[in-house]
Amino acid sequence: MDEQYQDVIPLFARSKLLVNNGNGIGAFATSLGFPTLFIKHSPYQSIHSSHLNAVLIPSIYHKFNTIPDFLESLELSFSPPCILPYDFVLNYSSVGISLLSLTKYPTHIFSDSLKQALDLSNLFSSQPFTMNSFDSFIHTESNLLFWNTFNQLASKQVKTWHSKQYLTVSNSFLDYFSSCL
Repeated sequence: MDEQYQDVIPLFARSKLLVNNGNGIGAFATSLGFPTLFIKHSPYQSIHSSHLNAVLIPSIYHKFNTIPDFLESLELSFSPPCILPYDFVLNYSSVGISLLSLTKYPTHIFSDSLKQALDLSNLFSSQPFTMNSFDSFIHTESNLLFWNTFNQLASKQVKTWHSKQYLTVSNSFLDYFSSCL
């Protein structure tokens, strides 16, 4: 949908789920509380970690066509010397780092993540908000392991941007890619 010609805000009814890359209107919609499934392609440094109403399928970074290892992927994502490495060619491609194509992800990651995001959406619409009602999404062992690893690898400045880590990383993504964490 081209946001230049159509106002997308009315499309975000509370009963719907937005599937988005987390940039632009997706970040805006999530910040307003619309349930969202992020399928990210941008650096980990710019993940909107404070949003409780979203499920994330992160990018997998790998080097020289190796089989992706999630710990290595996180290390590679934080390898550039700059704080926000948006120039992918300069910061990643030039040293042999690329992103694993989404077509290489097992399809069950997308279907399971969509179901997880819909469950989260239903939780938002079915009861009054309390942090305790969302513990089952935030405080899973694999999600906590992801954020602990993220904090170990991120620079001090990046850590301050992500002081609230409510964003849920897809369970099926973590189950599949985190065997080495």
